Amino acid sequence: MPYKTIWVNPKKFLTYRGVTIWHTYSDDEINDGESTFHYTTSGGQDGLEIAFDVRELKTWKEPDHPPYLSNLKGKALHKAQLAWKKWHDDGIEMIAIKAAIKAAIKAGEIKKPIDQDDLTIQR
Repeated sequence: MPYKTIWVNPKKFLTYRGVTIWHTYSDDEINDGESTFHYTTSGGQDGLEIAFDVRELKTWKEPDHPPYLSNLKGKALHKAQLAWKKWHDDGIEMIAIKAAIKAAIKAGEIKKPIDQDDLTIQR
């Protein structure tokens, strides 16, 4: 059966110091949801797909995870459940991701892509 693919602009994640970071999607399928750790400095339509994994940045600092809930009982289980709720509600992982990306931009590890229309040929 025939199908038609249409381009949908990715969601902007953040802009910092003139560098815009966009979400990426598994297999470029927006219906699959945003990738947690993979981002791009390109909106995608310009042919400059410069993607990166935030965990591979020099500035990445893994946030402390709450304890896993397996084998916990009573007060320890309740305390761990509250820690996981705070982790998700406060967006601790997302805060760490944004901090790592901003630090990488500041350090020059992530740069604004060069617009192909602005390239000049050196002779």
